[in-house]
Order: sequence, then C-alpha cells, then structure tokens
Amino acid sequence: MDQKRLSLKLKVSPNTPKTIKSDSKRLKQVMFNLIGNACKFTFNGGVSVDVSFDGQRLHVSVQDTGIGIKQEDLKKLFTFFGKVTGSKKDINRSGMGLGLTISKLIIQQLKGDIDVESEYGKGSRFYFSIPLY
Repeated sequence: MDQKRLSLKLKVSPNTPKTIKSDSKRLKQVMFNLIGNACKFTFNGGVSVDVSFDGQRLHVSVQDTGIGIKQEDLKKLFTFFGKVTGSKKDINRSGMGLGLTISKLIIQQLKGDIDVESEYGKGSRFYFSIPLY
C-alpha cells in the first residue's frame, strides 16, 4: 500500500458485534484474498472495507478504485482457473485464478453469499454476507 501510495479505509458500523462465532481462519482467508486483490489491481486512489451487521447477518464490502473488470469477464470470476487476461500491465501473471473460487466455497460453507459489481476503468466492489447465530 505504501509503495503505491494507496489509501486503505476501514468502516465498521457501531452495531457490529465486537466478537463473532465463525471459522476465523477461513474468514481471514477470504478477507486477505479480497483486500489483496483490491490492492493488486489498484494503482491510484485506494481500497475501502465496510463491515456492518443487520441483526442476523454480517455484511462485508471491499471496494477499490482499481482497473475494474469488463462485463464479459465477470462470469469468469468465482470459477476454477477463471483468470481475467489481458489486464493492465499483465499484473496477474503469477495468479492461478483460484482465490475467488476458494473464497466463494468458504462463504458458501459458512451459509453465506458472495458477489461482485465492477465498472471497467473505475473499480470493483466485492461483497459477502454470512449469518451469525
């Protein structure tokens, strides 16, 4: 983040529980993947992480001001080896296209949902929610 001079903002709504019962190792893995991808594909601006709780579900959103994803490439995400190619500077040459698929499987195991919104050239927002019992 410092090398690129990106901002990282975290917003946790006041009604979010201070502790939750979940698979912390897997939840951290998803967060690491989403935030890591946002940083990797962002060259100007920054990354924002928003966390909220609606009384039943924990909602997490990771938004960036990065390169974005073309609409036709969105369907490749969340599939095994579903790399988006031809991106700016080939910045994902070493990636295998597994991180988002694994993240989706983890969130599904936690009985949650994960999705993405993106505008090519303007950035992306990955978001998920999981129930808290």
